[in-house]
Amino acid sequence: MQRLFGMFPTGWPGSGLLLLRLVDGGFLIRDGIAGLNTVPLTGSTIDHVIAAGAGTLLLVGLWTPFGAW
Repeated sequence: MQRLFGMFPTGWPGSGLLLLRLVDGGFLIRDGIAGLNTVPLTGSTIDHVIAAGAGTLLLVGLWTPFGAW
């Protein structure tokens, strides 16, 4: 039954974690897209795609441990 209820804290701690998730996810997406626009297609392209994908997962809330790793 406990799996049906989230373990997300309420109040100020929950707001702080949400803000942290939004800022980190937005930064990863921005960094990944900016890197794709400036770098020629090389091996570092994969790094930028992974950064943008991890930021998207972090914002959406899916696979959060993987996105925050």
